[in-house]
Amino acid sequence: MTEPQQYLNQYECPECQNLWDDVWDSACDDDCGECGLRHISPYESTDLPCEASRSATG
Repeated sequence: MTEPQQYLNQYECPECQNLWDDVWDSACDDDCGECGLRHISPYESTDLPCEASRSATG
């Protein structure tokens, strides 16, 4: 069975400058966990090898 491609997305909130990263199956927008600003696009998205994506998520 083929593992789905995953990406390490890196975000910076334009409102409070909070930095975070998250693993998703696309370069999708995320919400700031500090101030709640919604729909922030990643400033960088890196393809993860299947083995690395499993380690990052669990």
